[in-house]
Amino acid sequence: MKKITLTLSSDFRQIQVFDGEFDPLDGDDDLEWDAEAVKRFGCYCPQLVALGVIENQSHILPVRTHTSDCDPELAKWDHVVEFPFECLSGLVDIGSELVRLPIGKYQLRWSVRKVSLHSGEYQLDFIRSDRQAMRVLKQLAE
Repeated sequence: MKKITLTLSSDFRQIQVFDGEFDPLDGDDDLEWDAEAVKRFGCYCPQLVALGVIENQSHILPVRTHTSDCDPELAKWDHVVEFPFECLSGLVDIGSELVRLPIGKYQLRWSVRKVSLHSGEYQLDFIRSDRQAMRVLKQLAE
């Protein structure tokens, strides 16, 4: 596992993650921020994942990459969801921060811990995988 820590800001209560050569404006119309997407803290379309956050502010975001499946640490988080993601360029844009990521298919795991009504802690994992499905591993209780 490799780990980096990013400091970034969210906008419209989301952090966008996309392949470094992809123009996110090409996919924005395909993102469906309906009630279900809000509940699962994210939505996706090919080459673009929008990750929901509890608040708009600066975030310290641990980002980890894994070569194979790993423990989702469900006891540590209030909400854990995975989205399919494919890196075609070897670069990924995470909230306007460009990061190197080996070309390939991943499950992008978004983990959320609600600290208070208006703040949260987050973790982003890129897990090398041929599984290309969205799945909620743990749902935040309302």
